[in-house]
Amino acid sequence: MRLTDKQLINLPVYTEIDVLLGYVVSLEIDIDHQTITKYFIAKHKLVPEVLRSLVGVSVYEVAPSQIISINTDKMIVQDTFTRVKAMVVPALSAQPL
Repeated sequence: MRLTDKQLINLPVYTEIDVLLGYVVSLEIDIDHQTITKYFIAKHKLVPEVLRSLVGVSVYEVAPSQIISINTDKMIVQDTFTRVKAMVVPALSAQPL
């Protein structure tokens, strides 16, 4: 299965025990290997530019190895994820995937 960036952004993310962690708000891509290296998850469906301006918004990093399943409806991740201390979310590129 393949998903576009539009399908991934704002995709709900749940933990293994069915707790809503948040929504995919951004991605980090390794251009050398053409793979996604991190998904950035926030509690709210906001664009990265808006998230950067908000103080105290929790953002989590999820590595592809922490994903249990992903489809067009939701992503399920292991209960071990990383909270980003600094509010830094990479902006999405204007280039299509």
